[in-house]
Amino acid sequence: MLIPNAKESRKVSIYARGLKLHGNPTFTLYKPVQLSASKWRYPKAAFHSNGKIKPHYVIVGGEEEKHEGDYFLAHDGKWIPVGDDPLEAQRKRAEYLTRANSKRLHPESTVLPFAARQREGKSIRLRGLRRESAPICL
Repeated sequence: MLIPNAKESRKVSIYARGLKLHGNPTFTLYKPVQLSASKWRYPKAAFHSNGKIKPHYVIVGGEEEKHEGDYFLAHDGKWIPVGDDPLEAQRKRAEYLTRANSKRLHPESTVLPFAARQREGKSIRLRGLRRESAPICL
């Protein structure tokens, strides 16, 4: 009698359900920096130990340096511009992560994540509609 490998049976059951649970999506904050007259690099943004971004600081060669400019998110080989405000860039990163995790964990759901629902409600109220009559689904 053959006993199936536990890892193999787990993989089969996950794929049988159609879920892809390979890992969390990543959105990394970068900032373009001119190192010399013709050299541009995209170093990662620096963060405090509590997880908040250090405004306009990047890590170049293992050291933190202050540079002004816009922030970009890197995801799946694409660059997503998020503006020059550090706190707004961190907020947008969190929003992109929330949306990606929501799509990854609930692919069949059409309900918007919490942050998107709040903005949707505000824009609906600005158009003169009542929130109760406004759809939350896509």
